[in-house]
Amino acid sequence: MSSPTKSPTKGPGPNPGGPDTTTTIRETIIANWKRRCSNPIHRRAEPLSRTYCEQCGLVREYAMQERHKETFLVHYLAPISEVFSFDEMTAFLNQHIAARLLVAAAEGEEAKKAAKQYSTVEDFTYVAALVKERKWVFDEFILHKDRFGMIRDDVRERARREMVASSPVKKGQDDEVKGNSFRHISTYR
Repeated sequence: MSSPTKSPTKGPGPNPGGPDTTTTIRETIIANWKRRCSNPIHRRAEPLSRTYCEQCGLVREYAMQERHKETFLVHYLAPISEVFSFDEMTAFLNQHIAARLLVAAAEGEEAKKAAKQYSTVEDFTYVAALVKERKWVFDEFILHKDRFGMIRDDVRERARREMVASSPVKKGQDDEVKGNSFRHISTYR
């Protein structure tokens, strides 16, 4: 008989030569959230140092909870930690929980009593959807600084170049059009 192996969804057992997969994922999540910590102590220290402020200590406690299994960490907390800080994730979770409780209160007293007042997988699914939207926005609009140090996006610049190229302007007026195109937009940025 062969020895039983663990399911890939549960992850491999402890590795005698190093940390198991779940611990590595947890440490990655903690490092991501630590990079986004608003505490000024981290601005001076390197982002992956072992110093923790009070908030990072709470984040570490949350990420290291045994009830968070590997599938939950991989599908929810890891992608969320890549985009949102711990505070942002908590705010979006609370927003979704409050909306669910308001809907339950509108449905009646029985629904209000049955509504869960803590975060569920549905709430984390909502936050994961927000992460996908935010990633799409970051990937779609590539931001860069122009020669004046202003942040511009390539989509607007490309549209301006196409407009100038396709405009029915005489050759002598071309420089004037290029200088004045989208001036009102760049003024407000």
